[in-house]
Amino acid sequence: QRMACCTRHFRVTIRAFLIVVLARSVVVVHSQGDVDGRTELAAFFGSKSSYDVAQKYQKVPGKVAPMCAGAEAVSVWALIRHGSRCPTKRRLQSIRRLEGKLGQSATRGPCSAEDAGHLTPEGAVEMYALGERLRGRLQTLLQMPYSHRAYDIRSTHKPRALQSAHAFVTGLFEGTGNLGLHGMQAVAIEGSKTPLLYFHKTCPNYQKHKHVLQQDPLSEVNIFERTRLGEVQARVAKKLQLPDLTMEGLHAAWTACEFGHPTLCAGFSRDDAEMLEFYSDLSNYWLKGHGHPINYEMR
Repeated sequence: QRMACCTRHFRVTIRAFLIVVLARSVVVVHSQGDVDGRTELAAFFGSKSSYDVAQKYQKVPGKVAPMCAGAEAVSVWALIRHGSRCPTKRRLQSIRRLEGKLGQSATRGPCSAEDAGHLTPEGAVEMYALGERLRGRLQTLLQMPYSHRAYDIRSTHKPRALQSAHAFVTGLFEGTGNLGLHGMQAVAIEGSKTPLLYFHKTCPNYQKHKHVLQQDPLSEVNIFERTRLGEVQARVAKKLQLPDLTMEGLHAAWTACEFGHPTLCAGFSRDDAEMLEFYSDLSNYWLKGHGHPINYEMR
């Protein structure tokens, strides 16, 4: 919430990718020992944890600061990540290869090739509910009639981002218009392929830094992968009865679990999930966080 002097303005950008500090939900896990099933493992999925899971484990917000007591929100700017999605085409191909190795014992994941990268039905519900919650918290600010100038809603060009934007505004404006049984508004959503939210892909120096880090055998990320993740690899290979499981296969299996694959989720324990979550955090620290100056200087 930002205070402004003379105007009310609501702006939302739905994007397909966020740097990890903004993307992932803050999750605090209190359970002990191994856990079974994707529901509990989902606490370790980082940015792929659903909104429902994040709400379950996040810390309760603190009290309102005294200086904000009685304050009225007059302007809101929000940068919102897309809802839960299916794996990308490349990831889905890796998962299908693993399923082939498992044979008849494998249950196929919930996403087909046609769904690759798109918003899931659960993801649409997440975004709809997010819009509802925001409207409930900002009733005074959002009671003004819709206009494109007052509500500036933008999305990147990715289908999952555009789908998320539509689901979000449905929850935000449902009951305020005259369309359909639930009174929807005709809301304008601007979609564009802006480089501002993909700056890491357009910076040659960053791409060089990323390549060097990934190829350096002495980097903390690669050392952790060879040692601690090597132990996880051995355990998962034994559980799934895949003696030839490679490190690439381990990552594919974990990705499949993050996206709801029941057979491959069964190969991971809570300890395995913690190691994989830490590996993701360590990698993001060096590639997207404060591990190297270029990560924050280019922002």
